[in-house]
Amino acid sequence: MIAPAVRRTVDFYRDPLIYDVLHASGTRPEAAALRRILRRHVGIAPRASTWLEPACGTARVLRLAAREGVRVLGFDRSRAMGAYARARLREQASAPGWMIRQCDMASCAGVFGRARAHLAFNLINTIRHLDSDQAMLDHFRGMRTLLAPGGVYAVGISLSAYGLEGPSEDVWSGRRAGLRVSQVVNFLPPTIAPEVRRRAERVLSHMLVRRDGLERHLDSTYTLRTYSLDQWQSLIREAGWRVLQVVDQDSSPTAPVEPGYAVWVLAP
Repeated sequence: MIAPAVRRTVDFYRDPLIYDVLHASGTRPEAAALRRILRRHVGIAPRASTWLEPACGTARVLRLAAREGVRVLGFDRSRAMGAYARARLREQASAPGWMIRQCDMASCAGVFGRARAHLAFNLINTIRHLDSDQAMLDHFRGMRTLLAPGGVYAVGISLSAYGLEGPSEDVWSGRRAGLRVSQVVNFLPPTIAPEVRRRAERVLSHMLVRRDGLERHLDSTYTLRTYSLDQWQSLIREAGWRVLQVVDQDSSPTAPVEPGYAVWVLAP
């Protein structure tokens, strides 16, 4: 019998286990797509490469890559996420080498000393947590210092079509060892002139967590920076990067559209 539900407002990113369970199902497809990008644009095998994930959270993709012989680097501003990622990686005796650091995306230069990555990746709109063009430019400046010669940066981003988008919704779910998590996320894009100038998409998250006979409802609200196709391409040029290819989430070549999600394979 499930106990009465408890509802509260919370930043669910503070609970690494919930976040890890919620997104686990996408880990293998994401890692497979990244391996294809690595071979296509860098030309080396995964076991000979180093992968880097900014804002890595629980490092779920990095942990899978490490099990397959990849050296991995990750950073996140959340102390809890970093501690969870390090603990899981320590359990993987076969991991060839890894570093997880605490750092913000806008100030990441030099965080790994002399270590450099052949493939960096930032998927499912994580980069849009940077709340201004200047923060994004600072991020790309730092990422330039973290790539090995010939390395690439795969960025997954949803573009906006101002005035043409309505609200949308995503549903996520996962389970592990008696823990069940489901999440409904509503996206409210900027639609009227003042909101467009602010370029902020409001995100409303409602999460249901069932564990040990208890049921919790966790609500959170945050914003993501918005980019039209022209704004995104202009920022890439201003940052001094070039577009090698635009692909879908399975790494197949595609044309960027607004609104729409794609992975942009970039190089300095």
